[in-house]
Amino acid sequence: MESWLSQDLEGAMDWAENSDSIESEVRPYLLHDVAAKVLWIDPKRAFQIARQVSLLADSSIGSQAMIIGRIAHSDLNLARELSPQVRSGDTKIQAYVAVGCVYVQNQDFEKAVDLGLQLDESAQADYYQYISYIWVNTDASKLYEILPKFPNEEARSKAAYALLVLNDNNDNFTEQRGEELDQYLTAKDREILGPLAPRSSP
Repeated sequence: MESWLSQDLEGAMDWAENSDSIESEVRPYLLHDVAAKVLWIDPKRAFQIARQVSLLADSSIGSQAMIIGRIAHSDLNLARELSPQVRSGDTKIQAYVAVGCVYVQNQDFEKAVDLGLQLDESAQADYYQYISYIWVNTDASKLYEILPKFPNEEARSKAAYALLVLNDNNDNFTEQRGEELDQYLTAKDREILGPLAPRSSP
């Protein structure tokens, strides 16, 4: 049964990758579907197929990020190993976010922080913002504790922003803690927070 299934998928992959009968605008969608099916049999191969897929017109997240996200829930080490190979740009950020969020859910918080350091500084703020929203709902106190270790001003501001927004109605979130978080906010994030900010923009 497995041999037949493997042969069938090999045939499908060869057809999707190489057939001259497939129009160029259709091929990415076929490869995307094939990668999703191959994932459960051979995650590495699925990722290699996904790397051939350009960003689909009706999706803001590349196939590579989708595959990495699914791998992360079953083999976190493999997902982290493959992440550096993801196409640069938003797709790469989303792939790292997928891995980082699983780290957070597993309470491997230091690994989640360290993972973001592999991204260019320009991408780090987005990464830490995304994982902070998951982190607040997993262990807000731990995020508050580790926030000073975030690598740059933008990243620390995004984490403080998430804590202030999502803990607004939490009785255990003291005014003093809010004021302490204020020191990490950039002027832009403080302005966006508006009345939720511990103090007004200077």
